[in-house]
Amino acid sequence: MRFHWQWLQARLETFNSRAVEKKLDEGLTLIEMLGVVVILGIVAAIAIPAISTAITEARVNTTESDLGTLQTALSRYYMAEGSYPANLTALATNPDLPGRPSKLWNGPYIRQSFPEHDAWGSRIYYAALPSGTAAQGYILVSGDGQTLTAPSSGPSLTLGSTTITSTTTGTVIAAAGGMYSGTYIGTRPNKDSLTAPLGKAYWVTAITSATFSDS
Repeated sequence: MRFHWQWLQARLETFNSRAVEKKLDEGLTLIEMLGVVVILGIVAAIAIPAISTAITEARVNTTESDLGTLQTALSRYYMAEGSYPANLTALATNPDLPGRPSKLWNGPYIRQSFPEHDAWGSRIYYAALPSGTAAQGYILVSGDGQTLTAPSSGPSLTLGSTTITSTTTGTVIAAAGGMYSGTYIGTRPNKDSLTAPLGKAYWVTAITSATFSDS
């Protein structure tokens, strides 16, 4: 008697199809469900840190870009006015200083909606160096994810809950320009440590001695 392979193949396919349908009807066993949970946990353990790192890097890049926008406007202001403004508002709005005719202001040097907050939603702080109407330098500071605040009076900034001093740890995103204490301090926006500023020790000196404005 001839053996019909095609008939056997058809029977196997039918059996497999019914087995799959029966399995779907019965649902997953506890062991299979635990296996799925383990696999999902492994995927999450790999993906979540990578996503978190990517989000942080994007925020740092966005904040550095915004500080760069402010730097460009500050340079335009300095070229026209001969000094840096007392606050960032003067980049967009005529400060109308006493004894200074408004026609001497050649702005706006930036759009009205200039960056006021970093990518974490905290204020970007600005200080003219030295404070006054003839500032020849400036510094811009973001808290790099920590809340940054300025005291109601006096110099320095508070990073988180700690007033920044020469021994304060932590990182900030900062940019500076012009002259300060006889030294050119121009640097593009970048993230750095307060305790090891990689050649930018004036950051801490400027922060601890300057009076900051958030506008």
